[in-house]
Amino acid sequence: MISIQEIAQDFHTPVDQIEKDLESIILEGHLEYRIDPISHTLHKKVANGKMQMLKTVFATGEHYKNDTETFMLRMDIASYMGKSGGQSDDVFHI
Repeated sequence: MISIQEIAQDFHTPVDQIEKDLESIILEGHLEYRIDPISHTLHKKVANGKMQMLKTVFATGEHYKNDTETFMLRMDIASYMGKSGGQSDDVFHI
């Protein structure tokens, strides 16, 4: 927790101006904080562990799906090459 009043004192700037400046910086995505307007403090946003875990799970699933589709495509090509008289040593790398 960071006191906006202390920041205002350090910069010799009114608290309202500091809050406005911080709000614009936060909205632009440069700071991961939220402002408590009652206590005039900044609080660091806590990362949502469940959301991060879900993102990781979905990314892993997408990677697995892509690998599986690539493998199946290679198997189809190899099967086609075998039926069309191609040599079994013919391998396509995608």
